[in-house]
Amino acid sequence: TGLNVAGVGTFTNGLNITGNISNGLNVSAGIATFAGALDVNSTTNFADDVVFTGAAANVTWDKSTDDLIFNDNAQAKFGTDGDLSIYHNGSHGYITEGTGNLKISAASGPIQILKGASEDIAKFSPDGPVALYYNNVKTLETVGTGITVYGPEGGSAYVYLYADEGDDNADKFWLQSDPDGGFFLKNKTSGSTEI
Repeated sequence: TGLNVAGVGTFTNGLNITGNISNGLNVSAGIATFAGALDVNSTTNFADDVVFTGAAANVTWDKSTDDLIFNDNAQAKFGTDGDLSIYHNGSHGYITEGTGNLKISAASGPIQILKGASEDIAKFSPDGPVALYYNNVKTLETVGTGITVYGPEGGSAYVYLYADEGDDNADKFWLQSDPDGGFFLKNKTSGSTEI
């Protein structure tokens, strides 16, 4: 009809409980299985990996690396209705905001978007410039009065102006600044570069 344990109960081969635990339970080895809800009103310590098994994807706390690992398609959701989610689908990573704006904020330093650990793609400096990079070389930067376009070391700088989606040669114009001091307005109406 039941089991009353006045002190500490130790079970080495597992314990299946379908009712309630009113005082304490100590499982020193094996697996404790709870068919109903488990209410924990105090601090709970897990000394090893913990796996939360989902219907389609698992979440694991990895003791050895201190990582919380979300398997592909398992989402970390934030907000009362889970409006913000972060997940990986096996090919790509996603940060999705479902109701409002997605705001990225830094207290003082710049916000950087990188390829890998060090290759710059974009840099946003508070009260300062926004810089865009091509293959880790800065090519465009905002300034207080507009923008600056940079050419590579020893190379020319270009500003392209393509009308009508740039699908015809006559649509294509550009400004060109050369390292020797030359400045040109060019187009491609004839199919080749024209000054």
